[in-house]
Amino acid sequence: MGERLTRRDFLKIAGTFIVGPVILQACRTLGISAPTLTETSTAFPKETETLTPEPTPTPTPEAPEKVFIPEGFQIGELGLLQNPETGRNILAMNPEADWEKRRKEIIGNFWEASVEWARFTGQGCDASRMTKEAFLAKALSGEELTFGIPIRADTKGLEDKQVDYSKDWPKYPAYVGDVELKIVTARLNDMVIQALTGSQFMKYMGEKSWTAEGQEAWDPIPAYLDLPYNALHFAEKDGKIIITVGSYYTGNQVPTTRSMLVGDFKPELAQKYKSYYREDGIGFEANQAITKFLYWGISELGLFPVGKATVHLTDGSSLKFISVFEIYNKTPIAPEEFSPPLFIFSQ
Repeated sequence: MGERLTRRDFLKIAGTFIVGPVILQACRTLGISAPTLTETSTAFPKETETLTPEPTPTPTPEAPEKVFIPEGFQIGELGLLQNPETGRNILAMNPEADWEKRRKEIIGNFWEASVEWARFTGQGCDASRMTKEAFLAKALSGEELTFGIPIRADTKGLEDKQVDYSKDWPKYPAYVGDVELKIVTARLNDMVIQALTGSQFMKYMGEKSWTAEGQEAWDPIPAYLDLPYNALHFAEKDGKIIITVGSYYTGNQVPTTRSMLVGDFKPELAQKYKSYYREDGIGFEANQAITKFLYWGISELGLFPVGKATVHLTDGSSLKFISVFEIYNKTPIAPEEFSPPLFIFSQ
């Protein structure tokens, strides 16, 4: 009678001969008896035995992207050239820029504009009734104040009015760069900034065309009447000031310099103008463009005396506004003021 096969030998054979009948034939060839699996055998699991599956590892959530936001500012809900497909900001606020200086310039120039507007029109506010130092201190402490923010002047249809040409009539027409002050009540210790492409800006402004009546956005560098490559808008919402800067242009032309181009998420333009646009349709120097538009607009608030304009009508009334066109042409700003740029491309 053949020697009984141990479990170890059986497993060796099972590793070589896979199918059951082949295993039996192998045992006969070797002159040994086939194994009998007992109740206590652990060579194979019982039919009723349940195998416990390996636990699925819980994925670790990605850490939120660290974004630099200087003191006294917030990024608006529409972001900084936020890509609508990915929801990510194309631009970031530059940590190397002197944001504290810019913050004080914004607040200080709100005061300058408010004081000059009160002298020009008689429309006063908190800012026009206190010193610049007192206004800055109260603003930085978060106190609620009344002051003026610039919006597009209501000169639409001026050509249809009866103008008294015997009076001082400006040599320039009503323009997209003409502004007036809107008195608001707000806090200035935490301003909101957002940068928008043409399509995003137009949607934000209720789909109004650039020259529509009631349009409040204006052109801080008024070089083109119907091609608003640059646009700026100030608003008050829930006691906060929202500064929106960017472009209002959605067409397919390009300006003479890349540093004036924001772009509009049109990849097809990148194929047509490869030296102007990134693959996503945003300008290669959009960060510099946004910096220029914002800085020019803020600077012009402190130069209101240069741009005072009065239109006298034949009924004895008059319209008063500030011509940014005059300011821009009479007080050029040195290029070094844009360095380092306030915005950089995000990683």
